[in-house]
Amino acid sequence: KAVLMNESRVIKDVKIGVALVPANFDGASSAIAKSIKVPPGRSEIDCYVDVDDPQLWWPWDMGEQNLYDITVTVSDDQGVLDEMSDRMGLRHLHQVEGTWECYINGERIFAKGPNYLSEQFQANMTREKYEQDVQFMKEANMNMVRVYCVVEREELYDVCDEKGVLVYQDFPTTSRMSYSSGYLRRAEIQGRSIVNQLYNHPSIIIWCWGQQPAIKNFEKLCLKLAEAGIEEDPHRFVQQGSSCLLYT
Repeated sequence: KAVLMNESRVIKDVKIGVALVPANFDGASSAIAKSIKVPPGRSEIDCYVDVDDPQLWWPWDMGEQNLYDITVTVSDDQGVLDEMSDRMGLRHLHQVEGTWECYINGERIFAKGPNYLSEQFQANMTREKYEQDVQFMKEANMNMVRVYCVVEREELYDVCDEKGVLVYQDFPTTSRMSYSSGYLRRAEIQGRSIVNQLYNHPSIIIWCWGQQPAIKNFEKLCLKLAEAGIEEDPHRFVQQGSSCLLYT
């Protein structure tokens, strides 16, 4: 899905192109291009790329960490208007309804790993420190890390993509939080933003929308966030809240 913003007052004729290029393995590239009309304001465009012989992303203890570079280009008769690139992986997730029996690419996941907070001040973190921490997890035979009540720097998720460590991602809420209508509206905006910021990381397989929430938070705040998260990303596992505490 591509989000386009036409800041003019007229309909624009543009071409949108999407290219997938193998980033860390030898393989064929895939691309599409389509002409569209974009009305004034914000538009969401679905773009589907057929990938022959897709190379899947796996956790380190189950297979290879195949990654693709994706580039989206918007152009008109005058040339390129905008371009964005990112790295991503192809993988399929499935959960048996009503259980925590989960599968990746048709193979069952047996997750094991720690809660993780990198530093009190994330500005002190570097890619090298993240690489060391994730390598320690692998050497301890762990295949998943729970990013505990924070959103880490982008480098952590890049490293987990490359090293094949699954990510259980918390929304930064815990225990008692406000569940007023104004707070819920602001939290929903932040939740949607986090999902879209981290969406392309194949290592992330779970969104958790509350750490040990109070009952009212679980029923209101966490539910609101989970519903918004599913709208933005219906393809990952969702936990409304973990270890609900017995107070309001």
